[in-house]
Amino acid sequence: MDASPAWITAGVSTAVAFASGIVAYVRAITRNDEQIKALREDHAELKSMIDAHTRMVGESLQAMRQHVSDRGDEIAEAQMWNRDTFVRRDDHAQTIGGINGSLASLRSLVDSSMLRLNDKLDEMRKGLEEKIDRIKN
Repeated sequence: MDASPAWITAGVSTAVAFASGIVAYVRAITRNDEQIKALREDHAELKSMIDAHTRMVGESLQAMRQHVSDRGDEIAEAQMWNRDTFVRRDDHAQTIGGINGSLASLRSLVDSSMLRLNDKLDEMRKGLEEKIDRIKN
């Protein structure tokens, strides 16, 4: 094999290109490793933030459950009081109907009493007018 300067130059150029490729590859891997490391750090930070928020929400929900549980007896008592105190819709309608009927009969009684009273007043007026006429004559 004849080692001519062209072959040597080509070999050296190839070796230099190969070495440059390896250096670029190592730099790319290193850069990727740095990016992966940064992503892992961001991921860990986000995970810790999510865990903190999850813990806060869980504690809030637990406090709400406890509050409702503590108030359960009070709510049941209030429901029973409402049930026992307030009238049902049908009972209310029936009661109002009875009151309206009583008012109607009372109104007719008052009307008839007023008519009788007006008749008596008319009789009294006529009687007074007759007496006044007799006194004048």
